[in-house]
Amino acid sequence: MLAVIDQSVVKLYELADAIGVSINTLRDVIRRNPDFPVLSRGSKGVAYKFDRELAIRWWTERKSAVDGAKDQRRAYLARQRAEFQATGAIHGCGRQSA
Repeated sequence: MLAVIDQSVVKLYELADAIGVSINTLRDVIRRNPDFPVLSRGSKGVAYKFDRELAIRWWTERKSAVDGAKDQRRAYLARQRAEFQATGAIHGCGRQSA
């Protein structure tokens, strides 16, 4: 009789591969985000376990939020740059011409 393998539960390296990041990056994200969905934490000789779909959903939602914040920051900086350019504040930058 063949054992049925639960493919929805994955190890750290499998999740990192599915998401497209390094194992070290994934470990860092897990460490910095206590809400990251971990089924069981790894230790020496014991692998981390994750619900693949839940972890990927968390990652996607977090990435969307971070990307949105980055887009807002870029838009803000573009407005600031346009304001400075309109007032001529960028030209000269404090230098006096001879």
